[in-house]
Amino acid sequence: MAGGIELLLIQDDPADVLLMSDDFLTNKLTNRVQIASNAAIALAYLAGTTPFTRPGRPDLVLLDLNLPGRDGRVVLRRIRADPATASVPVVLLVDSPAAEEILRAELLPVQGYVVKPVDFDRLVAVVRSLNDLGFQILRHDGASPIGDVR
Repeated sequence: MAGGIELLLIQDDPADVLLMSDDFLTNKLTNRVQIASNAAIALAYLAGTTPFTRPGRPDLVLLDLNLPGRDGRVVLRRIRADPATASVPVVLLVDSPAAEEILRAELLPVQGYVVKPVDFDRLVAVVRSLNDLGFQILRHDGASPIGDVR
């Protein structure tokens, strides 16, 4: 059984998702991780619309802004506009340190940035810098805490 907080990973690149999922399992992350492969699926998950039966309420969002179709800024605006998710920390997944600087210039309402491919230790450092977020890295019973909301 997954413990602690629920993470929502919004990432369209299957290779990045696989790398992060493997890293989470290798490091025995017990937190529940939901994966959305594009903005439309992420928005449906957050709103609880088809194919979901209730709104998803992640405790942390890992967001790639460069999504196909509607980009991640649409998802970020939706997260910040809904009182139920407005305070959810969002960590952006960026392609390079240069991209991070550009995004900082946009003054996006996010709590951090991690350069892809995501290094688990760097991600943990960013998440732990957030106030009192219960990020847990514990041994689990072998059941995968990683879900797929594609």
